[in-house]
Amino acid sequence: PTATHGWRETLTTLSARLRAGRQRASVGPQDLPAALARAEAITDDRSRSAALTALVPHLSTAVQLGQALAVTPYGDRKLLCAVILRADAVVSDDAAFTGLLRRAVRCGGRATCTAVLAAALNRLVAVAGEDATERLAAALRDVHRWWP
Repeated sequence: PTATHGWRETLTTLSARLRAGRQRASVGPQDLPAALARAEAITDDRSRSAALTALVPHLSTAVQLGQALAVTPYGDRKLLCAVILRADAVVSDDAAFTGLLRRAVRCGGRATCTAVLAAALNRLVAVAGEDATERLAAALRDVHRWWP
């Protein structure tokens, strides 16, 4: 056996990043399930995040967005906010949107949670109704109590 001196891991990571870059170049609606599966299989968090970020604009259902959330690296604020913004644009069912939002806020610490809630604010106001301001303020106070 030949010594790799750490290069095997570096080459594997580089290879994953190159695959993620190729995925970004061409993803049609019929390719989404395969592209999501390839992104899920990437073990390097940064490469998986890059692949998922490239796919988010093509995702059009709560199920697809939920799949992306399930494999989003913990605390990836940019990707979590992108998924929630996309959900706001394509998921018309308020219960499904709220379910995605609940999953997203569990994927990071206080700052990430607050950023995700900020990304969802317009939709939350619409879902909450007339007295939304007080209920949203109460929800944010609860969020800040979740962490020490």
